[in-house]
Amino acid sequence: MLLLFLIFIISACKYDPDMDHHDDHSDSDGAHMGQYVDTNGNGINDYYEESTHSGDGHAFVDDDADGICDRAQDGGSTWHGPHN
Repeated sequence: MLLLFLIFIISACKYDPDMDHHDDHSDSDGAHMGQYVDTNGNGINDYYEESTHSGDGHAFVDDDADGICDRAQDGGSTWHGPHN
């Protein structure tokens, strides 16, 4: 009985491509912290870009000159998005 239940649960899990925000213009692994918004349509989270940057109490930092805040790409948990 447990085996049938597990098979049912596992088969109910489906991949949803609409939930995948990764594309050729996004950061290297498609991961992001905060909210994803792309009103200018360039495939980069607007909260990561200099002109629309919204970081949790930090200034826009772009040492590698790729136009994306380095704090959004460092693998940390720095929030990028609207503040409540």
